[in-house]
Amino acid sequence: MTAREAKVIRLIPRGSERKVTMKDLASLAGMDTRGVQDIISSAKKKGVPIMSSRKAKDHGYYIAETEAERRNGLVNLKHQANEILAGIDGITNADLDNWEKVTGYSEVVTQ
Repeated sequence: MTAREAKVIRLIPRGSERKVTMKDLASLAGMDTRGVQDIISSAKKKGVPIMSSRKAKDHGYYIAETEAERRNGLVNLKHQANEILAGIDGITNADLDNWEKVTGYSEVVTQ
């Protein structure tokens, strides 16, 4: 693990009761959000149980401490993955010649 990865991971609280937002995490780490997102992604692949919540009043990142926290976090991740896969399927199956007729799309150009 790199020093930058360790720095970011140490800033993520343990337990779902204490979360840190991406904005705050990036500020605390002195990095941009894209860099922090890359580190979180890498850390997850290495086995760090970093979870996130997207609830409006209770969003942020945390490190799972219990099986229940991991399970809840995985539900969120699986939902996100399914949404991405559904978008991929939609684009893959899009009728490139007729999608505008099917959707009722009408381009509006503003200046």
